[in-house]
Amino acid sequence: MEKVKYLKLRKSLIRRLKRRQLEVAEFENKKLTGDGLLQYGKAIGAMYAVENVIDDLDSLFEVTVSDNGKKTH
Repeated sequence: MEKVKYLKLRKSLIRRLKRRQLEVAEFENKKLTGDGLLQYGKAIGAMYAVENVIDDLDSLFEVTVSDNGKKTH
């Protein structure tokens, strides 16, 4: 994976994570019942999913960089 592509994708994912965090924060400021609780749960799930994708992307990039370093020596 090229470093430029990695950084662009990571930046995009971080923006998405911030939007999800704001969405969760909006729910936390409300008194939730029924459907609101379901939407809150979905928002939290989406936030954690984006966090996991960022972690996976970072790990993939580290492995790629490590593998590339081994091949050039």
